[in-house]
Amino acid sequence: MVGEFPSLQGVMGRQYALNSGENKEVAEAIEEHYKPLRAGSELPIGIIGAIISISDRIDTMAGCFGLGKIPTGATDPYGLRRHGLALIRIIEENQWNLPLTSLFNQAINQYGEKLDCKKSATISALIGFLKTRYANDISRRGIAQEVAEAALAVGFDDITDCHDRIEALVAVGSHQSFDELAGAFKRVTNITKGHSATDIKLELLSDQAEKDLFETLTTVQKRCTPHLDNKDYGAALTEMLVLKDPIDHFFAEVMVMADDPKVKENRLSMLTAIAGLFLQVGDISKMYTLAQ
Repeated sequence: MVGEFPSLQGVMGRQYALNSGENKEVAEAIEEHYKPLRAGSELPIGIIGAIISISDRIDTMAGCFGLGKIPTGATDPYGLRRHGLALIRIIEENQWNLPLTSLFNQAINQYGEKLDCKKSATISALIGFLKTRYANDISRRGIAQEVAEAALAVGFDDITDCHDRIEALVAVGSHQSFDELAGAFKRVTNITKGHSATDIKLELLSDQAEKDLFETLTTVQKRCTPHLDNKDYGAALTEMLVLKDPIDHFFAEVMVMADDPKVKENRLSMLTAIAGLFLQVGDISKMYTLAQ
């Protein structure tokens, strides 16, 4: 009976609203905003109920985290894990592109001086908390941990966007050339650690292998841009697959750490540009273990 109490509140709230002269849409939203009651249960059907449901949960989570009432181990007296999973499921179901950082920032602002916390640290903790809930949830759905890590490594502020990138990574992961590409990308990310520049000077390209890689990269960037703008991550990754052979050839024929510092920096910049292209979808180096 205790587990059904929120549902009873919803039914009573709907009836009180109708008796008070509220229209049917408002009454149904009052009932639905308590959903889902638990993992796997029914989500709000109406848009208003769904919006109120996530708003209520964001407010509750922001307030609790702001007061230091964060779940630890098996202890979760305020049901924040349940609230977090419900928030994720509702956003996913409605395919809403909602910036979590902004939402939690606004929620915390509403408390004014009532919360004794550093806002940035609290928001970071909230995002991390939801990211863990999301990773656990999609793992239960059968998504490989490495795929989740690849997508989550490059962003989680938009749950729907993250979901779309995971689907694209799952699809491209079955491609016959992906295994080798993941290994090549891992090498790219390892060698470019600490390097951020992506400006490539054409006059410093001397070896044919690096010229070929630059030409392929330029073509792929142009083809990927509209796909990435439209968040068609599957199409973008498919375009990126053609980089595998030029990357392999580049590493086989070219000494990245050349004696000439300008040449070395230029080669690192090209590899960094390649990494930046993939990282708009996911860090596929984390999927390399799937290829072993």
